[in-house]
Amino acid sequence: LVQSSISSDGRDPVVSPSHGSLLSETRAPLDIQLSASTAKELLRGTNLSAILSVLWSKMASTHADQSFSVGEAAKLWRQSRPVQELGTFVSHCWRDGDAGKVITLCFHYNGVPAAIASIVVSFALVPLNIGERIPVVRNWSGCGFLPCSFVAGLVCFTIALFTWHRMPSALCGRRGDSFFFDKLCVHQADTVLQAGAVASLPAFVGKSRALAILWSPTYFSRLWCTIEVAALVRLSTLNRTSGQLDAQSCQLQSCPDKLPLIWLPIELGKTVAKLLAVVCCTVVLTIVAQMIPWSQDYAPDMPVVVTWLLPFHIHSMRSYMRNRLALSAQLRDFSFEDAECKSDDDKRLLKATLLQWFGTLDEANSFVRSAVSTSVHMTMGSEVRFPLRLLLITCLPVIWNGADYTICYLSRPLELRVSSFLYTVVLTLIVVFVGQLSILIGRISARRWENPMCNIAATLAGTAVFCVIFVLVTFPIDNWGFRGDEPSAVIATSTMFCVVGILQVLPSKIFGRIAASAHKASRSSA
Repeated sequence: LVQSSISSDGRDPVVSPSHGSLLSETRAPLDIQLSASTAKELLRGTNLSAILSVLWSKMASTHADQSFSVGEAAKLWRQSRPVQELGTFVSHCWRDGDAGKVITLCFHYNGVPAAIASIVVSFALVPLNIGERIPVVRNWSGCGFLPCSFVAGLVCFTIALFTWHRMPSALCGRRGDSFFFDKLCVHQADTVLQAGAVASLPAFVGKSRALAILWSPTYFSRLWCTIEVAALVRLSTLNRTSGQLDAQSCQLQSCPDKLPLIWLPIELGKTVAKLLAVVCCTVVLTIVAQMIPWSQDYAPDMPVVVTWLLPFHIHSMRSYMRNRLALSAQLRDFSFEDAECKSDDDKRLLKATLLQWFGTLDEANSFVRSAVSTSVHMTMGSEVRFPLRLLLITCLPVIWNGADYTICYLSRPLELRVSSFLYTVVLTLIVVFVGQLSILIGRISARRWENPMCNIAATLAGTAVFCVIFVLVTFPIDNWGFRGDEPSAVIATSTMFCVVGILQVLPSKIFGRIAASAHKASRSSA
């Protein structure tokens, strides 16, 4: 697992992480249970801050390309500590870049609290501006307007997104949940400690309450990644059937009927970040147009501005859908035989381990295909459904901007204040509609062509289809629904709720039946 060389200038030996042959002398299959002595010596955990810090430090490269001195390896190992149990086992492929991992982890663990904090901060400025205590700029409609809430919300969200995991220790003085991250919890220079920890990886999975997978299309091609998933499936199977594992050796027994998998597709995190950037740019352009006096007759509404940035978003959705379809295909046709391993000795040992756990490789493949596919469907939904929790995060710029409009309309009649609030709700629903519709367009045009011009044409065609549907749905709501009277605003808001609800449910059922029919036909032909 470690290749070392002494540098010519007398510095520390340079260690390059690679899955080599430290296990070649281990004849017995890997044990899925952890003894008390082994746990005391090898089981270590770290926190999310340390994981993100080490990923930040190597952002420009991939783990597989990294090399570090023995001193650096020891410094990384000291960022973990001995633990009796683990909260989350973070599984990832070392070939993937770190930027996507940082974004994905931050959105998953910090996204919701950062969103709540930013909304609170943005609306906290509303009382301060009663009577225009905060300096404002008069827009072309004569309303006092300055994007204080938008700027405050954006700054608060950005800071909280990357630092919220530090709050438990900063406010309460307590450590957060313990994570297993191989680069920190497995000594990368001490061959004895490393060999013992690597041989105990399946048992470490059993000592965790959940397995978080930073998935990319290369994940299931690595045998060491698949063995961690297989260990979780095996532990869950034992708990459901005979209950052979005692509470001292496994932490999964408390929930035997549910596979504790946390799916974190790296491309999904990138897509959320890109969509959030598009919405932010849209709101900024709208704010600028509102504050320019000569733009009264040309000030674009927010739905129109979205279409200017749409090709970039459609391209991102096509990329995400290719990854999402690849995940479904990998789980449908999963096979341990296809996974790669650098060391032939390790490959034979891991396959012997699988045979001991499941009896045959076909049985192991069947367990993973059924159990993991069910977990993915329960966690992420169908292929054409964007996770609603992440989609709502992309609506934050509209909500921050709505706080500024609340300030603007505080001195206006009640009917205008109600219409302003409903308009913010409709704009939020429009952003949700954009996410749902664009992922549907991305699913239809997901194919990647060898000719770059064909890919550009597919993106532009998807953009054109999106624009037609978008205008047909949003133009009547935006222009007819908000004519100044409250009943029409209520009707427009209700209509948009119905459109979003239909788009959330109907495509999933249609594509689900198509996929089921295709899978049934392929099984029949086989």
